[in-house]
Amino acid sequence: SNFENKIQDGVPLVLLLTTYADALITDGQLKKIYSKMIGAVNTIGGQLVIKVHLQTPLNEIKSLFEDLGATSAIFIRDTDLIKLSAACDLAYMVHTTAAHNVLMAQTPLIAVQPQEAQAQLEAIYGFSQTAKIPVVALDGDLIAISQDLLKNKSRQKIQIDAGVRYLEEHSGPSDGKATERFAEKIQELLKSS
Repeated sequence: SNFENKIQDGVPLVLLLTTYADALITDGQLKKIYSKMIGAVNTIGGQLVIKVHLQTPLNEIKSLFEDLGATSAIFIRDTDLIKLSAACDLAYMVHTTAAHNVLMAQTPLIAVQPQEAQAQLEAIYGFSQTAKIPVVALDGDLIAISQDLLKNKSRQKIQIDAGVRYLEEHSGPSDGKATERFAEKIQELLKSS
């Protein structure tokens, strides 16, 4: 496959989780963020693996990234994201719940976000405080943070341990009784109305 043919020994695989513009991040900001991520991967000598968001047409994202200079990137859309994350050495995101899969795979993760959106995104996701995911602004040093997370095993362990705690806190009980809890909650709501 395309993925296996491009992997080289000693070259870090960097997963980029794409997203789409929304109320917090404009198309222009997203292009700047992706450009910063591409530049960092090129500087650290990595291989970029782009996980295309299911809501985004593949040809659009390929065209965008090629225009931004990611000519040797590997594009993947339909895959087991946990296995893909586990195969990578580092992951980048803007904001996405797909980060849960990266945390499950125990792959170091960095968020790149515009300064003005960081507080709102932290309030929504809580990634940087609870899961210890570094958040880099557009003018921040993504290269240094990437190199640190790739090389510093104790820093990786801190993030992985925090990620496990984050997942435990946000996943809820896995006791097979979710249906019963939902039914009870619906009954309570019906009785109170």
